[in-house]
Amino acid sequence: MPSIRAALRVFASAPFPPFRRCAGALCLALVVFSVRDAFAIESSVRTRAVHPQDGPDIEVTLRISDDDVVLGLLMNLNFVDEIVDVPREDPQFLAEIEQAGVRDALLEVLREEVELRIDGVPVTPVLDEFTVSELTMDLLPLFPRTGRRALIKVWTALRFDAKTPPESVSIVWGIFPPERILETTDPGPVDPPPGLTGPPAPDVITDLPPMEIKIRLIASGVERIIDVSQDEPEHTWHDEGGTIEERLLAVPEAVAVPVWRVPLVSLGCLAAMLLVIGGLRLSSAWDRRRGIAWMALPLGLLGAVALRDVSVVDVEQPFAGPSLPTEARAKEIFRPLHANIYRAFDYVDESDVYDALAYSVDGELLDGLYDQIYRSLIMQEEGGAISRVESVRMMDIDVESIGVLPENELPGFVAVARWQVDGAVHHWGHSHERTNEYEARYTVHEGLGGWRIAGSQVLEQFRVESSPFDDILQGMRDL
Repeated sequence: MPSIRAALRVFASAPFPPFRRCAGALCLALVVFSVRDAFAIESSVRTRAVHPQDGPDIEVTLRISDDDVVLGLLMNLNFVDEIVDVPREDPQFLAEIEQAGVRDALLEVLREEVELRIDGVPVTPVLDEFTVSELTMDLLPLFPRTGRRALIKVWTALRFDAKTPPESVSIVWGIFPPERILETTDPGPVDPPPGLTGPPAPDVITDLPPMEIKIRLIASGVERIIDVSQDEPEHTWHDEGGTIEERLLAVPEAVAVPVWRVPLVSLGCLAAMLLVIGGLRLSSAWDRRRGIAWMALPLGLLGAVALRDVSVVDVEQPFAGPSLPTEARAKEIFRPLHANIYRAFDYVDESDVYDALAYSVDGELLDGLYDQIYRSLIMQEEGGAISRVESVRMMDIDVESIGVLPENELPGFVAVARWQVDGAVHHWGHSHERTNEYEARYTVHEGLGGWRIAGSQVLEQFRVESSPFDDILQGMRDL
């Protein structure tokens, strides 16, 4: 942190004798590194909890289409060994001749433990695919506990046929092996499942919690992550239908321009009355027909009042300035516009993402903002994988100005927003989670299609979970 670094510099420059400054620096270093070690232990435990590579892993995908529902399971051999007991010649390998037995055993367990209902009717799955592959042996050092069994991946796809396009799909997941990554705090061999041999695991915790399973659900072009657990094993998807626009948050309509409501029929009645009276007044027969004129006056007035709601048109007030939102209204406009930017990235196809963005972003800014958000979702530490947005929290909105924008002469406002984004990459049955915080200045204007974001400038961005010890150590080096 800058404040810690500054404090260390002040301490280093304090007017003490050199030996006292040196002794003080050593004491401070001991305190800092003791705290660092405590945080490192906590961080290690937390990392292992959300990053369970060296144990049973599964990646579940549920893809819903008009014709069928496909349940895809990518398991490592550790997970397979937890749910089926098929003897193998080598516990660390799955030979080709052994794959048929594993396939049949898996299909039997999945049919018993996973229930899927389409529109309330249970459907029996058929095996669509079964393949076995192995990751490169270069990754073996990442799995000191389970070794090669973590590298062998078993892909199984079950197909559930639908007679009509599904309106609802329910899945009840019943497979929750123990969270074996918590068995020991030190890397070491783990007890293999029954039927396999291997050395015992040291410091084993016997009361292990069950795994929680994340399911990647893809339906109607939208991808989302759902969680199932032993306490809540069921999830139901409903076809919400609707267009892209209907799935986005509603943005308040543009501020109405001041208008005059003009009743055309009433004006016609008054005009006819004036014509009759004026014509008679100018004619030579005014004295004889004055009674007709006095009859036309009340008739015209009564007709104008009675027909005042017929054929009414709005006419913009010619001297009224542009209608501008209040500060509170500007914030109400900005919140859904900003939230819909991230909602657009729930879609799988790039064209759908662009279509959804177009409801919040001006056309000239589309490409730039798409690239900006796309880059922010890339996790470089996970090989460039794209994270999914799990939640967006708006922390603060400061409306800097409201008025006619000089660049396009459109009414609008400029706001500075600060928000946090929770993202996660889900693969190998676990997730890498990350929270980033951003601050940016946005220009919003009222165009032909309503309110749109017309400009953006990122002012600050950082990862929330970043450890403060980098700054502490930098401060120590400054001593």
